[in-house]
Amino acid sequence: MEVKRFKLRGKKGIELSVFKIVPEGEAKGVVHILHGMGEHKERYLHFAKYLAKNSYAVYAHDDRKHGESVSDPSQVGIFTKEDKWDDIIDDCKFVNRQIKKDFNDVPIITFGHSMGAIIALKLISKYPNTTTIAVIMGILPPITMTRAFVPLLFANVLSLFNKSNKPSPFMGKLFNDPLIKGFEPSRTKFDWLTTDEKVVDKYIEDPLSGYSYSPRFYKQFIKGLLDINKSDTIFEGKGIPLLFISGKEDAVGEYGDGVRRMRELYSGHGFLDLSLKIIDNARHEVLNEKDKTTTYKFIIEWIQESLEKLEKEME
Repeated sequence: MEVKRFKLRGKKGIELSVFKIVPEGEAKGVVHILHGMGEHKERYLHFAKYLAKNSYAVYAHDDRKHGESVSDPSQVGIFTKEDKWDDIIDDCKFVNRQIKKDFNDVPIITFGHSMGAIIALKLISKYPNTTTIAVIMGILPPITMTRAFVPLLFANVLSLFNKSNKPSPFMGKLFNDPLIKGFEPSRTKFDWLTTDEKVVDKYIEDPLSGYSYSPRFYKQFIKGLLDINKSDTIFEGKGIPLLFISGKEDAVGEYGDGVRRMRELYSGHGFLDLSLKIIDNARHEVLNEKDKTTTYKFIIEWIQESLEKLEKEME
């Protein structure tokens, strides 16, 4: 099984780093993986290979200013005045065009984890024809402007005074510190990711993971998070089957409660085919837990059943 890596031009000319894996024989569908905050596409390679062994082609790209989608390694996590949240969404559209060019008339499964889940929800709203079905993994709970006010205020103020546009450890702590509280005493500040200590250690050692962003990024991220909670945004993507999946011990999703509320929010806006899976003994990265293969199998089964259901409805 060959992993092909290439560059693809995205919005405003940025060079996006992409990998794709093509299964042997005919592809049942194409899974487009959207990674989370403070990480990159290569952390999904094991899962991507599993999908390919089960006859699914896989594409994954590094979002702009993440992983290898930078002109210089020092620019990882650094948003400038020119970088907008919508640019990230439009970059996904560029990758989607390449997928459709390579695989004509094949179902496309948009798969987003954490920040990638937020991107996925906006993608199916702005460009519904990009996606047949979607997996929304590790999503944050519905966020109101009242709750977002303080971090958005800090991001705005720091953007004004951070003339050199450097990463903001303060904003990083504001986002990450609350996540570790439920796991104290903790071995590391990233124990909330997974129960697998080897994965946590590898994440910490990875220079392309676990970093703080520039204040301008946090400003754009918060606006993007608020946007997927708006009725106008949600209504645009209705009709696309969604799977909300999260760990029962995931602090990001408020231990399952926040994920349930997000599903209820979308259920009340015209989405009729919504599935929910809360995984016992799993934290934020359910794909990186010790029993990850069971989760892999569940996802494959949901994808196959959902595609078969859609095919029958079209007959």
